Amino acid sequence: HMMLDFFHFLGPAVEKIRPLAQSHDLEADFLAVRPQPTGQLQIIRRPLPRQRGPGVFDGVKAHLLRQIGDLEETLDFCLLDERMLPCIDFAHLHALGGGSLNTQADFAAVLDTIESVLGLERARKMHMHFSTIEYTAAGEKRHHTFAEEKYGPRFENLAPLLYARGYDGTVICESKGTQADDAMAMRRIWQAQA
Repeated sequence: HMMLDFFHFLGPAVEKIRPLAQSHDLEADFLAVRPQPTGQLQIIRRPLPRQRGPGVFDGVKAHLLRQIGDLEETLDFCLLDERMLPCIDFAHLHALGGGSLNTQADFAAVLDTIESVLGLERARKMHMHFSTIEYTAAGEKRHHTFAEEKYGPRFENLAPLLYARGYDGTVICESKGTQADDAMAMRRIWQAQA
């Protein structure tokens, strides 16, 4: 099972992360641990209160910045510690499902699953990546821009659900080459929900 392989890898990596979490020089809101397919970790720092606990997850919100695999594996990983929140990459899910996120109902099913496993409060805080994507039978091929309307998923189908359910996590735009423009488009879509 993929989780066992990941934890075999994560064990030694935790010892590399622990000093960062305990460091008084680390000013971060959370410590983001991004599993890489190469077996390496990318560590991202954000502003954090001065209080530090004795371990990696004490006083540090741990966010997974990328799906480990599918939605189920990501949520299984988050069940190991209540302080862990998922990063849901909707383009990844769309490609993994062969173009499965086309309607509000499709996105609602994903959010319903997350909420049923982690609870509404944890789900509301999750980290999200969003872009349109081209995919093949093998999975993701490349990210695209919002202007390329033949590609999905579409943020217009997700934003109303996030707003209605009170989500306040972070959404990162991963559009190819037009991240700033597409992030502003996402912001306008979000603001139109109010």
